[in-house]
Amino acid sequence: MTPLLAPVPPELRPWVAQATAVRLEAPPGETRVNRFPALAGGMLTYVVEGRLRMLGPDAASAALPRATLSGPASGPLLSCFEGRLHCVGVLLHPWALAALLHGEASPRLLTDRHLPAEALLGPDWLACERALQEARDDRARLAQLFAFLRRRLLGEPRVVDLTRRLQGLRRTLAGHAPLPEAARAAGLGERQFERVFTQQFGLAPRLFQRITRLEGALLDALLHRQGGAELALRHGYYDQAHLARDCRLLAGATPGRLALAAETDAEFWPLEIGAGHARGAAAGLVNGA
Repeated sequence: MTPLLAPVPPELRPWVAQATAVRLEAPPGETRVNRFPALAGGMLTYVVEGRLRMLGPDAASAALPRATLSGPASGPLLSCFEGRLHCVGVLLHPWALAALLHGEASPRLLTDRHLPAEALLGPDWLACERALQEARDDRARLAQLFAFLRRRLLGEPRVVDLTRRLQGLRRTLAGHAPLPEAARAAGLGERQFERVFTQQFGLAPRLFQRITRLEGALLDALLHRQGGAELALRHGYYDQAHLARDCRLLAGATPGRLALAAETDAEFWPLEIGAGHARGAAAGLVNGA
């Protein structure tokens, strides 16, 4: 795998968590699998070369369009390809999908789904896709994605206002707050809070908390090569068994297995990409100051 971990422009960081280009190659005659953990945010992906398929629970596969907008994933994601695969894309913060859709469609439409970007983002996306086809290299392609996101997100008062409101809604769940406490902080009844949150984020609040908590624990395990009870307690789990259960359900394996797989198993490259972005940010190289 040859990844490009690009810095996100400062003005887009309220919405974009990571920007990446990857080139993968499957052994001749074989199908290569890509394994992602559950995801609280969304992804905007453009396939430069190759054909990407999503694998369902029954192992059936569905080909993705060249340009795809993906929503939050309530469980592990599996995709596959043959031959070469070359993609560029951005990982979006959980509140960014609603902003990107300008509040005109609910992120619930995208939960556990991968839809054509053209259908959701309109004519402006078509211009971006033409520019992506003509770009000379991955840095130029990512620059075109950033330019599209600037046009879509910046200078739109309704987008800025929606983003602030959703970031505030997200903060009510910080620190694994109980749902009644989060609802009170938002000034809503518990059922109304759950309905509004699910509509705007595509995941029910409790599931959202479980996924974001696991994201933090996995990143911690990958960066510091630590596991066990200390890792579990640091991220709000009752014990190591609690963390292991959630990790198997939402990421497909235990934290120890995933930390090892990120280094040794090519199918788990998305985990190492996430850790690479975090290391770069800490060093001031990716999304750094």
